Formats: sequence, structure tokens, C-alpha cells
Amino acid sequence: MPCFKLGIRMEDPSFPRAFARAARWGAYFAIPEEGELGAGDAIEVVERPDHDVSISLIGHVYHHAHDRAAELLAAEALPDGWRAWATKMTAHVEG
Repeated sequence: MPCFKLGIRMEDPSFPRAFARAARWGAYFAIPEEGELGAGDAIEVVERPDHDVSISLIGHVYHHAHDRAAELLAAEALPDGWRAWATKMTAHVEG
């Protein structure tokens, strides 16, 4: 999810909200080793989880569909903060 740091980087405190509204969810990667990578270069997927929880789903549920929060709990590697949020939302919807 875009945070305030994105607003600082873009020199626009409203940018994270606009970015979230655009729903351009995705992963941001660190570069651990300098090198060159260009369009058309091969990449290798080294691990693929056996669930359908994607960054896109997390963003959609968080911003638009709290009633679907239980779906996020299928991701074993879901970070603790997201797991706590999804658990809370699930209890709220079911309760």
C-alpha cells in the first residue's frame, strides 16, 4: 500500500491517496546487487505460493471489500500486521 513516504518522494502529500485510487497495486523490489537488466531479459520465478492471495487482492479488500478479508488469511506468509487486520475485519463481518 502506498504510504506517506511515497508522498514525500513525489513532493505531494496527496499522492498516496491518488495512487491508491488508481489501484495500481504491485510489488516494489530492492536491488541487492548492481547489474544490468533490460526489456526482454529473462527472469525466473523461483517460488509461487499455492493460494490466490495477490497484492491486487489485498489492495482491493483493504480499500473496497472488507467483507472479503477472510480470503487474505489463506496466505501463510501474510505479514503479521495484515493478518491481524484481516482477522479483525473477518470477526467484524461475522460478528
